[in-house]
Amino acid sequence: MMARKSLLRDSIVYSLVLLSVLLGPVLCQEEEVETLKVDPPAAAQQVGEEVEFTCTNSNTTNTEPLVWLYHNGTEISTLNLTRFTESDGVLKIMDIQDSDAGVYNCTTVSRALHVEVELKIYMMPSYLTEGLILMAINIGLILIFMVCALYRCIQTRRDKKKRKGVRT
Repeated sequence: MMARKSLLRDSIVYSLVLLSVLLGPVLCQEEEVETLKVDPPAAAQQVGEEVEFTCTNSNTTNTEPLVWLYHNGTEISTLNLTRFTESDGVLKIMDIQDSDAGVYNCTTVSRALHVEVELKIYMMPSYLTEGLILMAINIGLILIFMVCALYRCIQTRRDKKKRKGVRT
């Protein structure tokens, strides 16, 4: 009788463990929130370069088209800018201008989801400008060195004259 109770208890425990292993992952799954993601999340480019942003939906079963909004809120597809191309969530900007800097939005057509991406434009000085600046700094340092050497030379001569004048 004791062996039967033990066997019954063991089979119940085994059944519960088996159920928890099989149903645990199903019962504990959290509902995934649908989001949009842009790669890269931001970019810094020089004038004249190009950039490409790829927008994707985390819910692969959602076939709602994605659209890009210009930084003033206008749909890029409605703008007559040949430097901008948009298709399947990919925004490509060629020959970037200063006016292109700002925040762009990738959104679903229904505007239910959206994600922002920032484009920054920076100015890089030419190598000629950089070289001239370095040359000016070096010339300034050489002039300071020469003035210090000349001052030291004058001081040494004065000291020698003083010593000669004291000896006589």
